[in-house]
Amino acid sequence: MNAALLPLQAYWKQRNRRERAILKVGGAVLLIALVYGLLIDPVNSQCERLQRSLPALRADVARFERDILAARGQSTVQNNDLAMLATAAGLGPQQAKLNRINDKQQALHASGAPWSALTTLLGSARSQGWQLAKLSVRAGAEPGMVDADLEWTR
Repeated sequence: MNAALLPLQAYWKQRNRRERAILKVGGAVLLIALVYGLLIDPVNSQCERLQRSLPALRADVARFERDILAARGQSTVQNNDLAMLATAAGLGPQQAKLNRINDKQQALHASGAPWSALTTLLGSARSQGWQLAKLSVRAGAEPGMVDADLEWTR
């Protein structure tokens, strides 16, 4: 056996059963705390940070795509950034119907949409320069789901 471990082995043999059990439990608690502190908590913190920054990043991508189309001389009406933001927020075409009123106004009717997706869309649209002109929200059939009518102006 390794010479460095001999003093620890001698210390362990001097302990009675109860002391060994207490040391084992203490070691297990310390091991769990180290695993949580060094592995689990940093990963969870990074995931939460990324989730908070995701709507802004998606809005940036939509803005860049709109700017690229404008630089190519293509109409940005083809590339409806609110529709992209709704899709990026998790609202599918069956949940959200987007209507273009004119170049500077758009409306969205959502039915059975997750509230968290709508709040993500609201933040992303605001970062794109859309101002919320109208908001009407009703509770949906399931918890966390809503029916909403929204209107934006630019």
